[in-house]
Amino acid sequence: MKHWFVIFPPGAGGNHLANLLSLEHSFTTRFDNSVYTTQIDSKNKSVHPDIESGTNLDHTYISKNLEQLVNQNTVMCGHLNEYVLFTEQPYFKQFNNKLFFLMKFPEYHTRAFARIEQHNEGKIPKWLYSEVSMMYRNFEILKMLAKESFGQPCVYIETEMLYNENIAPLFLSIKNSLNQFELDLDFDIDMNLVQQTHQLWLQRNYPKGFEQ
Repeated sequence: MKHWFVIFPPGAGGNHLANLLSLEHSFTTRFDNSVYTTQIDSKNKSVHPDIESGTNLDHTYISKNLEQLVNQNTVMCGHLNEYVLFTEQPYFKQFNNKLFFLMKFPEYHTRAFARIEQHNEGKIPKWLYSEVSMMYRNFEILKMLAKESFGQPCVYIETEMLYNENIAPLFLSIKNSLNQFELDLDFDIDMNLVQQTHQLWLQRNYPKGFEQ
């Protein structure tokens, strides 16, 4: 079985990226379109799956549904601290063939950075930006904090690319990275469906377009 982990800064869109990656034909899709199309208010534009899907790093659910999760190809996601806590659980080693997608902390004055600030309800001080951006730009820090992650491949995600209207360049870069690892992986994914889902996410977050 294959287990992919999207590690992302809060508010960067990690659940959306994990949803898109789970459209790969051999994986269990972690969402249905209702998370993109249901009525929302201005403060809740996330696309977290229902926790019953078990595809976030929810320890209570994972422990209750461990056999199912370790025996299917699954995309999971969480923040750095959540993943580190996950590695400390007794069931962690049962999740084999791990592959990481590390979303970098975005640069100032980008759409991704603006969404993070909005998600966290305020400006991010420069000192905090410096600390957090270092953590989410360096896989060595993740490996240091989560010792069991040594030797596992990591795909670095330029988070700003997730905010482009055309999602294809991001997925091309992901595919190129996967090819470099020489993994036994076809990465067969319906890019039309990926683009359609991405458009729903953009409409959800930017109903008036990027100029709002």
